[in-house]
Amino acid sequence: MRDRVREVMDAASDGRAALAERAGLTADTLSKSLNGVRRFPSLDLARAAASGGAASGCWTRWA
Repeated sequence: MRDRVREVMDAASDGRAALAERAGLTADTLSKSLNGVRRFPSLDLARAAASGGAASGCWTRWA
């Protein structure tokens, strides 16, 4: 899942801080999730995907 979030972040041409802000997360929270220190809760994944412009129809790829 971390790779999927990174793909969304790359596609949006944003850094972690910008994606985190749009997703309603702190940059530290997103960073810890991306680095495997903390798990991605479903809500955080949904927010990251939506704020990065991922289409809602692609959720099967995230599971």
